[in-house]
Amino acid sequence: MPARKRIVKTSSQGKGATALVYDKVVGKILFICNPETTIPVRDSLRERFPKCHVSTSPDILVEANTAGITKTAAVTDACAAPDEPAYTTAIGDTADDLSMLETAGTGIVMGNAVPQVREKANFVCATSDEDEGCRKLFEDAPST
Repeated sequence: MPARKRIVKTSSQGKGATALVYDKVVGKILFICNPETTIPVRDSLRERFPKCHVSTSPDILVEANTAGITKTAAVTDACAAPDEPAYTTAIGDTADDLSMLETAGTGIVMGNAVPQVREKANFVCATSDEDEGCRKLFEDAPST
């Protein structure tokens, strides 16, 4: 049975947010921050919850995931055989995508990716703001 997605509504309560659905397991929390508070919020969450995977993407988002739930783990799990990640393609644009891009056999980054991510790319496609995104890259790719 596939996992069900559920968005848990939150409300601001002083210095934090409290989930309104208390009897459910939360696998991911996404914080939308002011750019100047993104890094301090990320660092604070990492310190308070060392077993969680906490990352930023782009400059206003902080993502907190259950331990072991990462994009890299998803690529690895999707390719059960040890050499299968070499035959995968990953697409990313932020620092949170670096490990996934390095794990996959081919790393494609969006044209507006952050510089440290662009350095790891096998291919760079249109920006994520453009309608065609990666479509043209896949259309032009040789079939195997």
